[in-house]
Order: sequence, then structure tokens, then C-alpha cells
Amino acid sequence: MLICKNYTAYKCSNIKTFSNGLVQGIKFKILEPVTPIEIAKLFEGTTFYFFDEETNNRMVETNDKELVGLNITYNDDSTLDITIKLTRRSD
Repeated sequence: MLICKNYTAYKCSNIKTFSNGLVQGIKFKILEPVTPIEIAKLFEGTTFYFFDEETNNRMVETNDKELVGLNITYNDDSTLDITIKLTRRSD
């Protein structure tokens, strides 16, 4: 699994989704070292997406969604545990 933005991609764990009313949550781990600057660039705007290498398809979990929450835990090995919260993008 990859989390991608433009020409940048980071290897990540399979995502776990949860829903709380109008808010959708996604939990995953980035499995390679990533700097805070790279993470800031990844999540700025709303154009990041997940790509499943097994099915060779872009996953729809972030389509037409707006980021409303971001929780990052930095691990000792420079990998990350991330929880994002999304809501439907307003027109």
C-alpha cells in the first residue's frame, strides 16, 4: 500500500477505516523514514490518496473528502502512526 501525492509516494500499512457520523477516519502507518517537512507537504491541500499495489488501483477513501483532523505519532525508527479524519468536501 502507498500513500501518494503528485510524484511522491510512501510505503504504508493497510488502512483501517472508521466512521463517526459525518466524519470518516483512517488509521495507518508509514513504514519508511519520513521527515516532518515531507509529512507537511503530503497533507497540505486535499490531493493525497492511497494506492493499492496488489490490485494496482487508487483507493477511493480520500476522493471528494476534506481533511479535518490529523494525528501523527513519530516512532523511534522515524516511521509514523497516523490517524486522519475526513469529511465530505463542501461544494
